[in-house]
Amino acid sequence: MERINAAGAGPRQSVNYRAMLREANWLPIVVFFVVIAVAFHLATDGLFLTPRNLTLLMRQSAITAIMAMAVSILIIKGEIDLSIGSAVYLCGTVAASLQVYFGVGVGPTLLVTLGVGLLLGFWQGFWTVTLGVPSFVVTLAGLLGFRGIAFYATDAATIGPMSKNYIGLSESFVPV
Repeated sequence: MERINAAGAGPRQSVNYRAMLREANWLPIVVFFVVIAVAFHLATDGLFLTPRNLTLLMRQSAITAIMAMAVSILIIKGEIDLSIGSAVYLCGTVAASLQVYFGVGVGPTLLVTLGVGLLLGFWQGFWTVTLGVPSFVVTLAGLLGFRGIAFYATDAATIGPMSKNYIGLSESFVPV
């Protein structure tokens, strides 16, 4: 007799944990990460697996994770994007310049920066999709062009200090 799920729509799927463990291709990866985490924890005298350090690690990897998710879609399609790091750098330069040199508030800075990122993506998409230029060529040109624009705009110097509200977006903690 079939079991009905809580919503009453169709049979409820039972999880076969034994079969899942038999086919555990992911198990060596999990074991590897656990061994590495314990080794780092021991090497840092118990500091690595503290809540504060794990929060900092997650914060630092957030931008890379977002970029990886976007690029994975392209890779699944058989394309490539070499320019994503330079595009993020140029967008960061735009955000910092708006904050420091023009005194623009956090909201408008975020909107303009997102708009610049969209324009960069549309520009490269136009060349790749509409004109049929290979994505490798377009994004290699974007890598060099976006980085060059940002270097020229900043003279390869740091822009700062940012406003407290803007810094709060990425540097603040949620209180306990």
